[in-house]
Amino acid sequence: EPHFFADKILEESTQAYIKSLDEYNELYKSKEAVSADYRIDASVWYYSHKKIAEKIHEYNPNAKVIFILRNPIDAIRSLYLHRAMALQENENDINKALLLEKHRKDGLYMPKKLKATAQGLYYTENYSYLEKIKIYQRIFGKENVKILLFDNLIAYKVDLLKEVFDFLGLKYDLKEDLINEKYNESLLYRNTKYNKILKLIPKPIKQILKPTKFISIDKKINSFLVNNDLCSDIDKVTKKRLAKKYLPQINDLEEFLNVSLKPWKEAY
Repeated sequence: EPHFFADKILEESTQAYIKSLDEYNELYKSKEAVSADYRIDASVWYYSHKKIAEKIHEYNPNAKVIFILRNPIDAIRSLYLHRAMALQENENDINKALLLEKHRKDGLYMPKKLKATAQGLYYTENYSYLEKIKIYQRIFGKENVKILLFDNLIAYKVDLLKEVFDFLGLKYDLKEDLINEKYNESLLYRNTKYNKILKLIPKPIKQILKPTKFISIDKKINSFLVNNDLCSDIDKVTKKRLAKKYLPQINDLEEFLNVSLKPWKEAY
């Protein structure tokens, strides 16, 4: 997730995103990348601004774009937990964090030493999908933009992957062990106090420990700790407010994609 094309567009971050074109191109100079049909950039914030889409198109007008859409209410909770676990969210109650969003747009109530982009704290803003999809379709052409549902990634993984391969014009030949392997798995209920202790370990030492049994031990320790300092349950008042915002959008998206999003609507 280099986020190269988001530089100077997303709100500033101290995170080490790729800043120069030479650095970015260097990411794709391995033998595998050079000989590949496609080189993938999975930066999650690229969908958030029209200017980012324009910069990507300027770099590669033949790029293919894949959206994987998740029910906004689930995506918001997931993002909140991710931010809290990364110690980039200082509000321990998701409902209060959502109320802070409008103030944070004005630079108030921000976590100290924020390393990741502030875009990740604008929870409800991030999951209004339809206009963002239309922007990418306008810039890259409808035939080069694929829309998938996160629900299908979970329930029908093989079928979804075959759909992606077909979209890219590639032969599907993935091995079963690759399909079932878990990537980017996170400890969503990691105890935040324990996480603060881990953050004190210098990065070079973490790199040495990473290939060892440290991760296994880390998970065992975490499994004994109850993360009772976070409230990630969306209450009825907040859910009602989210329903007012998202249900009309979901109805429009349902019509636009010609798919049933009934399970999404039932979550509100």
